[in-house]
Amino acid sequence: GSRIYSSSTGIILNNELADFCGRANSFSPGEQPPSSMAPVVLKSQSKILLIGASGGSMITTGLASALINHLWFGKSLKEAIASPVVFINSKNAAKFEPGFDEDVIKTLKARGHN
Repeated sequence: GSRIYSSSTGIILNNELADFCGRANSFSPGEQPPSSMAPVVLKSQSKILLIGASGGSMITTGLASALINHLWFGKSLKEAIASPVVFINSKNAAKFEPGFDEDVIKTLKARGHN
């Protein structure tokens, strides 16, 4: 982010202009930066869940992981967000955050996911 926040809202402002692949000084009107921003709003009869993430290209994976851990596996939201994530990078290589389940890592590698 920009490390600047609005004192009236408390919202941290983004620096999305930096997401034009290193060419923040040469974009055209109407052009959109490639971005993984994915704020999520889920609403049920009795609850509302708002979640977003930082992390560049890991945003969507991190959000999906947190939501799966919370909604399907019953972890608290704090635990779900703190859980390590597996990420498949642009070279199709699996990257595991520290603390990711070693048995899962071994199984995925045995199946050819490196």
